Amino acid sequence: MSAKGDDKRKVPNPKSSGYFLSYFWQVHDPKKWPMIYSSLINSFEDVGLWKPFNSQREEYEYFFNLNEEIKSLLAEKAKQKISNWDAEHAFWNHSGNPMISSSKSSTPQGALVAAEVPVKKAVIALKPNFQISDYLVPKVAGLVELGNSSDKAKGAEFEKMVAEVFKLLDFEVENLGQGTGRNPDAIIKHREEHTAFIVDAKAYSAGYSLGIDDRAIREYINY
Repeated sequence: MSAKGDDKRKVPNPKSSGYFLSYFWQVHDPKKWPMIYSSLINSFEDVGLWKPFNSQREEYEYFFNLNEEIKSLLAEKAKQKISNWDAEHAFWNHSGNPMISSSKSSTPQGALVAAEVPVKKAVIALKPNFQISDYLVPKVAGLVELGNSSDKAKGAEFEKMVAEVFKLLDFEVENLGQGTGRNPDAIIKHREEHTAFIVDAKAYSAGYSLGIDDRAIREYINY
């Protein structure tokens, strides 16, 4: 299909098949299946851990075993369990990071260097060619519309829907909203990644600025 397509940007890239398949494998079982990012492959090539393969099956099999070995080494050093996400981000500051451009010639082969590199920021205006609501489950499809309202009833519904979205994203949600006193709407936790957030959803028709309630936010954090 790639060879016959009039516009190569609109047809599947055969080299991305492994990434495409492993995406859904990880959705099914994130603890077992790592995603084969091209950025990771670039890093592995730079440190001499990668070689070309005759098939994508052989490529992913080698990648899977290499990823398991990296997790084992990191777990031994860190004295804790290492996830696929941890192994992936161990290379985040290397040249595999798509947000960092670094000179490969200055990095000796076999060395993994974490360095701060100036990144030129650019603002690019992109117009999507699809409706995001088409890809949301019906229960939360109206999230944006509710958030653009100053109606109190809709604001309360917006807060509940925000918490529901975090549940769908596999967070553990502790609701602390209306009826619980001066509290944020929720505390959300992702125990596997040792991460938690204070969530306070605000629905405003004219937009929202943190400065409006920064005192309340500080109180939530201290409390």
